[in-house]
Amino acid sequence: MENKTREKLGVLIDQLRAEPEKEKVDFKRWEKEVELVKIISAIANTDGQPENNPLFEVLGDDYGLVVLGVADDGEVVGIPRPEEEEQTRWLWHKEDGINGALADKLRKWIAPLPQVEVYVFEEDNKRWVAFLIFPSTKQPHIFIRNGEGIQKGDWYVRRLTTTERAGPEDLVRVMRKPIEALQREINRVEARLNGRLDEAFSQIHRWTELLSSRGLDALAREADPATRDAVSAGLPPHERIRRRLGRSSDPVAEALNEAFDRLTSGVKSAGIPWAPHPATPEEAKGWIERLEEVALPAIQAVAALVALDEKGNYASLLQELLETYAEDFGEPPVNTTFNQAGRSLHLYPLVLLHYAVAVVAYAHQRVAYLRVLKNATWLVRNEKALPQVPEVQDRAIRSRELFHFADQKNLCDPLAMHALPLLLKEQGILRGVLPRRALRDPDQLFLEAELALALIGMENTLGEMPFFGNYVYGSLSSTHRAACRLLKKGSFLEEVLGKPVRKALEQLLRALEAMTMRGSLPCDSEGIIGLARCLERDTGAG
Repeated sequence: MENKTREKLGVLIDQLRAEPEKEKVDFKRWEKEVELVKIISAIANTDGQPENNPLFEVLGDDYGLVVLGVADDGEVVGIPRPEEEEQTRWLWHKEDGINGALADKLRKWIAPLPQVEVYVFEEDNKRWVAFLIFPSTKQPHIFIRNGEGIQKGDWYVRRLTTTERAGPEDLVRVMRKPIEALQREINRVEARLNGRLDEAFSQIHRWTELLSSRGLDALAREADPATRDAVSAGLPPHERIRRRLGRSSDPVAEALNEAFDRLTSGVKSAGIPWAPHPATPEEAKGWIERLEEVALPAIQAVAALVALDEKGNYASLLQELLETYAEDFGEPPVNTTFNQAGRSLHLYPLVLLHYAVAVVAYAHQRVAYLRVLKNATWLVRNEKALPQVPEVQDRAIRSRELFHFADQKNLCDPLAMHALPLLLKEQGILRGVLPRRALRDPDQLFLEAELALALIGMENTLGEMPFFGNYVYGSLSSTHRAACRLLKKGSFLEEVLGKPVRKALEQLLRALEAMTMRGSLPCDSEGIIGLARCLERDTGAG
């Protein structure tokens, strides 16, 4: 099989060298490690069409191809030898060695791993290497670390012959793929069952007629409830089976459920301890990075949903999924040793999801999704349902020492200092779904959304226990500006809060001042002064 593939590839590459590059075919003299990984992952993240991908005809499916050692114009220039370019040394191993080295490079940069096979060709004492990229069922393949021109959380696709960072439309496409695959399987099984049921129903109908002709119609219908139901409903058997299968007509809801299923299984398999005692910052950082890695697809799915769902059609589903995650990971399994830091780690993906919903819903003024943050609960063991946002944020914040130990940051820094870079800084994962105007000052956007989130959380704590964030420990001027902007443009928040924004800000200020008096805020909190000055100025202007 491998030899046949090699022969087909050799012939195909000879043909393609004389043609312009294709969407899923790329010729390169050679590439540095991170660039090669970016191109391979982009091709794996791209769905080609038979008319645009010549590998369909040759190999029968949507494969991709990267060839090193061949110039854009099709000339075989060969891969530079190690004595000329040290970084090409791995490309001069045998095929098995190149396969192993490539797997290590992919594992270092992206997750999940695409399937790639390596084929080495030599011609006129020149070596060129073909990377055959299999059709992927694990999209998206996401970068898990920063690199030159690359940000953690990025993922790429091919557009025509260029490699570009993926956008919201790509996220929607990959979210639908597992649902479409499942639907195809359901259709296949349903077709087989329909054939058998049609045959069975035909036999039942024949026997019913026979019994009826003998005066036993009542007995026949009593003995065959399936026949009775089908007849009384006036439906053919295949339609009844279709209804029983509950065939989904909502791929968005299915995709959202799939994203949270992957999140749950990812956290369970990430090896995060419930009683962590990290010996080094690197150990703590490894736990945090693994959680961020498994949470990224769910955060991207939720962000795209909130940005695109103007009517809030899926708000109740999102609330249900957030509540399910809180129940699954808010408390350790029975008879498990744990500490507060372990619970905080397991809640970290939920903290990131809260921030993601708050930022995107605030930027797009999605009232329904802000209500999700207000109404979501957390059923702890068999106790009463607790309000999710303030409870989860409070538990996570109380154990922020582990996060600061990982990054060697000031213990006064709020946990939001970890969320901000991941979500909004530079190539943050939310930037692709936010309005351009909102990205002029991402730090300020985050602060305003977090302040709105604090107000929403206060609604469920009787005004006594706000969670702390950048808005408290940030600069006086930034919190002042955020509070004043909420007063000016936050009227849509009143639909969520059920009161004027000004009244909610005053309530928040009183609670923070009371905590300061009790010594509950041991670090400098200029943000409280900024909040107070905004309210004073607004009162004076009024």
